[in-house]
Amino acid sequence: MGASGAQLARLSADCQEATTGAGTSSGDMAAAFHGTTGSDEVAVDVGGAAVVGGDVVVPATVVDVTVVDVVVGVVPAVQPTITPTMTTSNTPVRPVDVPMRWEARDTPSSSGSPPFEAGGALRRYDRPMRIGLINQLQGRPDANRPPPTWASIRARAAAAEATGFDMFVFEDALMYPDEGGTIGVWESTAIGAALAAVTDRIHLGQSVINSPYRSPALVAKIAETTAEISGGRYVLGIGAGNTPDADYEAFGFPTDHRYSRFAEAIEIIHTLLTTGRVDFDGEYHSARQAEMVLRGPRPAGPPINIAAGGPKMIRLAARYGDAWNWWSGGGTVDEITTALRPLIDMVDAACEEEGRDPADLGRTFDLYTVVPGGFLTDEAAEAGPVSGPPDQIAEFLSSVAALGFDEIRCDVWPKTTEAIEAMAPVVELVHGG
Repeated sequence: MGASGAQLARLSADCQEATTGAGTSSGDMAAAFHGTTGSDEVAVDVGGAAVVGGDVVVPATVVDVTVVDVVVGVVPAVQPTITPTMTTSNTPVRPVDVPMRWEARDTPSSSGSPPFEAGGALRRYDRPMRIGLINQLQGRPDANRPPPTWASIRARAAAAEATGFDMFVFEDALMYPDEGGTIGVWESTAIGAALAAVTDRIHLGQSVINSPYRSPALVAKIAETTAEISGGRYVLGIGAGNTPDADYEAFGFPTDHRYSRFAEAIEIIHTLLTTGRVDFDGEYHSARQAEMVLRGPRPAGPPINIAAGGPKMIRLAARYGDAWNWWSGGGTVDEITTALRPLIDMVDAACEEEGRDPADLGRTFDLYTVVPGGFLTDEAAEAGPVSGPPDQIAEFLSSVAALGFDEIRCDVWPKTTEAIEAMAPVVELVHGG
């Protein structure tokens, strides 16, 4: 199924001044709002393609930032590997608790960066790779596939937990304008709290919270409350936001200066979560004498994972984040490596500029899309997913992780519990190293 012109368009998170504020629509922001470069002035294209109403969601390109805040290249989608039907056991894999790099954080250090285990024990390659599952909350009743319901979202989370996935992430949007009709999205913080209450082991959180939707102090309060409900399993993924202007305007949020607004927001959020109080009065945000009186299970609040694709945003990730997040819409391992290397070098340099050991910043990566063997259809194959037998998929994920990523989150297609369960051998291989 081909994507429309509107579906192929994608809006940068923070480039509105250069584009005269004109909105660009998209059928589905499949990259979970990762188009965040850290510029109020330069437009950045992070193209993504999607099919309306819950069909396969596959961004078509990988951002390659080789010049400050300017995208200069894209990566073609990986060619699918057609394989025979894969059979899997009906017995769930025993969940493997793979710690996050930030698990040791208790209190903020004097420099503002989170401390880790003494002697640098939490280094980039010291622990098994973690694997996560990406989930969409969007759909439309008249689409050719039913939109997600709370029952289906809960079932997917339960399947992911039973299969052994370490992380369950989901989008944060309000609506997607589309030529075929507006696509609706369930509100993610309500979904997050509900999932926290009905799961036991798996970590969870938004892939990237869309910062402009909520005041910074409220974001911190929501994160702390969800962390309490989850028993410390919630991770605060956040970015400057890059859904279309129409999304913000429909719900009364500003669309300008997204980087500058985020820079103030993340300072408030980080300070309030790590110290329990903040007094801030900025150009775009304020939090006067705000206090976090009730604290969850982590004394310094839930981990903060910042999506960033340009120098200014990456600098904020190095300063305030427990982890950095980015994404890919496909490509071979070599192509993904070529596209990501400039960003990884930028992240390492930003950590050093902030006086921080680059190995102490967690790294997570969202991969679109993975199709387990036996589920690859002609429609899905056109999108160029990662597919094949379990060992082939696991080798692909491990090769990407070797770039320094602690966690690879997979957009598994089709959006069924059966497909999630079919990933069990992949999960087992990944955890086995």
